[in-house]
Formats: sequence, structure tokens, C-alpha cells
Amino acid sequence: MTGDPLSGSIRLVEYDVCLAVADRNPGASILLRPCDDQSVSRDFEWLADGRLHLLVERDASQPELCIGVADGIGEPAGGRNHLRRDLMLLPCDEVDPARITWGLE
Repeated sequence: MTGDPLSGSIRLVEYDVCLAVADRNPGASILLRPCDDQSVSRDFEWLADGRLHLLVERDASQPELCIGVADGIGEPAGGRNHLRRDLMLLPCDEVDPARITWGLE
């Protein structure tokens, strides 16, 4: 996965797709779309604290939205410790930071 700080895109190089959202509201699913798809929002910013938030114009009544892991235990995805969990937009200041903090390893 790579990020393009100039465009705000997060590209999955192996699959030639970018992370995107069709809806800019809490709970919206994270999608994989062609990087040139203009019908979706794909402007994200990686913050110093490890959060990925959606760059959108918003007023004070709207929460800042971060990419996060859906609540719940997930579904087995093969292997001893592998679980599949959905990604979605979550209010950055209202959820457990462990669900919205990412790192590069």
C-alpha cells in the first residue's frame, strides 16, 4: 500500500485500486475503486498519531471522520489468528483509538 501525499489517495499497488468512500457520513463503507474513479471520494490524510482521516469540507456540527475497523469480533479468514472485519468511516473523537490507529510495519 502506498500513499500519495499530493493527491490524498491511498493505493493498493498490487491490485491497482485506491481506497474510497461513496458516502461521507459516519458508518460509510470503505471501498476499493479504480484510482481514476471521480464518482467517489478518496482524499485521505495520514495524521502523525496514526489516524487516516477523510479530507472534506465540513461545518462544526459534523464530526471528523477516520478510517476504522467495524465493531464486533469479525469472521474467520483462514489461519489461526486471521479475522476479516469491515472498514468504515468512524467519528475520530468518539471511538476507541485502537479502532482508528494504523501503523506501517
